Amino acid sequence: MEGNNNNSGLVTEKQLKYIGFLRGKTGTEKFKETIKKIGLKEDVILKELTSEEASILIDELQKLVPQNGSNKPKNKFVRFSDLLKKATKKYPDLSIKTEWLNRGEGEIAYKHPVFKAIITTKDKTIEATGDIEISKDDTKFPIRKAESVTISRALRFLFGEDVTDIEMEKD
Repeated sequence: MEGNNNNSGLVTEKQLKYIGFLRGKTGTEKFKETIKKIGLKEDVILKELTSEEASILIDELQKLVPQNGSNKPKNKFVRFSDLLKKATKKYPDLSIKTEWLNRGEGEIAYKHPVFKAIITTKDKTIEATGDIEISKDDTKFPIRKAESVTISRALRFLFGEDVTDIEMEKD
């Protein structure tokens, strides 16, 4: 695992759905204010956001939504960094190893890197595979992104999390 986990690929479908949910809960005016507050253009096309921008938007919108029983959204998210902190706290003997599965496959390996993560603790071994597919416009750090997505997936398996992860780690 590289020391840096930047995952600012394109916004996911789950993030878009959650943003839509939060937009409905906050109202159009507060939504527009929040867009401006985080430095995005008022006419931003949501499906063109990076995952990092979407995460920041979600965080800000969540602050505006009451978190009592019936208003809680069905889709929850967890951050990669939070999963990693939880894992290292609960499992001091934690070991994470990754392998780039399609490394020697030329350009496709960079446009659609596939990783395998193996997480080992004193009494468990968890394996997971993960990948990302980058678009022409998003070529920043695809290898690190795919590796982080894979590790995050394995950590979610370790804890039995049924939530989607949002990576917001910055370089």
